[in-house]
Amino acid sequence: MSVAEVPDAFDEMLNLEARLWDDLKALHEKTQRSISVSGQTPVDVIRGSFLRWFLLEGIPSADLPITNVTIEQATIADVLDLEGTTIDLLLGLIQCKFENSIKLSDATIHGLTVIGGSVREIVADRLTVKGSMRLYQRDYSQPDQRPHIGKLRLCGAEIRGNLDMRGCIIEPFPKKNCQQQGKPGAALQLESQKGANSQKQDSPPLFADGLIVHGNALLSGGFSSVGEIRLNGCTIDRNLDCSGADLSCAGGYSLSAAGAHVKGSAYFSRTAPWSTYPKSYSFKSTGTLRLDGAEINGDLDCTGGSFFATAFSREQQQNPLQKDLYAISADGIKVGADIRFDPDEDKNERFAAHGMVSLISAHIGGDFNCRQAEFDFSGEEPLIADGIVVEGTTFFEKSTSNGTLRFVLANLKQGFYLSEAKFETGGGCRSWTEKEDSAAALELGGPSCGIYAPNAQISGTFLWEKVEKTTDGNLKPNSFSLFILGAKADRIEDDEMSWSALDLFEVMGCEYGSFVKLSDADTKWRLRELDRQYAKINIMSGKPDLALAWMRIRRRLSCRLSPKELESISDQLDDTVRKFKPQPYVELAKTFRAAGYEAAARNVLVRLERNKTRCSGFAFWHQFWRYSLDIFLRYGYAPFRPVVYVLLWAIVSAVVFHNGYGAEQILPSKDNQAGEMSTSKLIPPLVNPTPDPPVAFNSIVYAVDTLVPIVDLNQKKNWTISTARAGTSGLALLLIFNTFFGWLMTTLFAAGVTGLLRTGEDI
Repeated sequence: MSVAEVPDAFDEMLNLEARLWDDLKALHEKTQRSISVSGQTPVDVIRGSFLRWFLLEGIPSADLPITNVTIEQATIADVLDLEGTTIDLLLGLIQCKFENSIKLSDATIHGLTVIGGSVREIVADRLTVKGSMRLYQRDYSQPDQRPHIGKLRLCGAEIRGNLDMRGCIIEPFPKKNCQQQGKPGAALQLESQKGANSQKQDSPPLFADGLIVHGNALLSGGFSSVGEIRLNGCTIDRNLDCSGADLSCAGGYSLSAAGAHVKGSAYFSRTAPWSTYPKSYSFKSTGTLRLDGAEINGDLDCTGGSFFATAFSREQQQNPLQKDLYAISADGIKVGADIRFDPDEDKNERFAAHGMVSLISAHIGGDFNCRQAEFDFSGEEPLIADGIVVEGTTFFEKSTSNGTLRFVLANLKQGFYLSEAKFETGGGCRSWTEKEDSAAALELGGPSCGIYAPNAQISGTFLWEKVEKTTDGNLKPNSFSLFILGAKADRIEDDEMSWSALDLFEVMGCEYGSFVKLSDADTKWRLRELDRQYAKINIMSGKPDLALAWMRIRRRLSCRLSPKELESISDQLDDTVRKFKPQPYVELAKTFRAAGYEAAARNVLVRLERNKTRCSGFAFWHQFWRYSLDIFLRYGYAPFRPVVYVLLWAIVSAVVFHNGYGAEQILPSKDNQAGEMSTSKLIPPLVNPTPDPPVAFNSIVYAVDTLVPIVDLNQKKNWTISTARAGTSGLALLLIFNTFFGWLMTTLFAAGVTGLLRTGEDI
């Protein structure tokens, strides 16, 4: 075997360099085709220029199939420049300290392994790795085996195996205390340096736009970074695994994978203690986790993860920038399977987002799981999911939020489940979000928590059950609201407790097919809740009609009121008219009727008409007429009520007429008198000088005859009230009243039976 001569520049080889050279020359006597050297002391040095020559000229000159070169516990004194080269072996660097950079741009290598040690910078744009690139911690029981890399560039690189960075530290070396650069994680000792270092870099510590990984990208198992992890536009054929990572970039993106395509799943979760990760690590992101426009074929798994927006990671932050309010920004993301904001039940750790989670126009092919999730942005909008499409089911069971969960124009195709959720109203409000960016705050009138989902569509069940609000008495409470203006749902499953907990709700324009739980008993509390929102004046006292009437009378008697009192009453009445909306009542009646509860539907429509009378601003006489319709016909929904009134009044009238007849105040009419007695002496006088009239008097029939104008019962025309008798004026007035009352009741009865006064029959 002939080996190239060592260049004159390396005549005086250092200890490890000589050992590398000797091992190469001795390979022809061995069956092993690998070279491995280890430094004896921490100061054993290999020059970068020598290692370049050794890899590119020395080894090829041996003309042997050498598979790998491993160097352990060495210090590489200068730049290792391998740009544009081809290295047909695996290069292993174990516990090595690079005082400068490794340059691999446009190079091709079979594989690269870095275990422990430190590297100031690896520049590997457009690098091709035929196998795996491993910058990882091999032994989790040895913390000092975590590699510390100041900067890593992989823009446009292609790795045909895995990018394995488990346990790696990506953090720029501090500009001061340069003697500590070889100590893994030395810069992590000063928290104040983290933010400074991350913001003063010319490029992100891990810059890998356009990276292609044909295996897994493993930034997990204790991986930590200070500064942005940039993976924009990258393609990963298997998983992007950041489970158990600690990503920190105050004022920027903790990880940015905008436009990336992950053909497996993306994990930003706590690690599970299994074979790959013998130790369980928590996931934490400080800054914004950016996934805008990314495509993930599998799951987006954030189980048990903690996400802190920059504004929530600094003490006493005042007026932060709007970009610093986002904990997760994933607008336009496409997830083929589930988004999992679930708890890690083994460690009892919940998904927690401190700041805003933005999923505008996201598309989820599976479920959106937010069971026991915690959303923290008091009084503002911790979740923004405008236009989101969820092909599966959306779960918020046992979740907590102190802000408004926003689902404008959302399309949730298999239901929206809010069960045992808690909304915290007492957390105050920082008022960090600019008003024009917070449509919910504008609609809801101020800081709020709850659900804001106008024009959302739920193609399954909307579960609103066992939902409660909590408060902290030390702070001004925010309102608890459910704003679903114009929303649609196939089914509603709810309970009274969840609705009564609301301070504000808006269901105007909502359409829903049915209630999962429905009975006649539900009518009362549902109407009570609708009145609380849309006819508030009606629940001001135990006698709501009197309360409203008294308020209107007081406004009419304005001369007896101060201008301030008059203005207050007018404002309350105007507010009542403004807030009253009939559509929620109509939709409720429609749902009751579709379920076969006809009586309940009628009760809803009657309540609607009553609220129209009270709250629509009608003039006095118009209101009087409508109140009369309510009393006599229930607005057309009790058409036989006039018959009942007529019969009851007939009984009262019969008593009065019977007494009048006994007092001889009611006498037979001329046509009903007996024939006159004959005065002829030839005819003997009648035995009974005062015979009975042909038509006998019946007080009941007489009363009915005076009340029913279209029926002749042969009483009213045959018996008249005597005008010569004292005390008959009352009877005369009663007769006149009965005539008027009878015509009125008959007209109302006819209108009621024919449905002329009835509304809502076509719903």
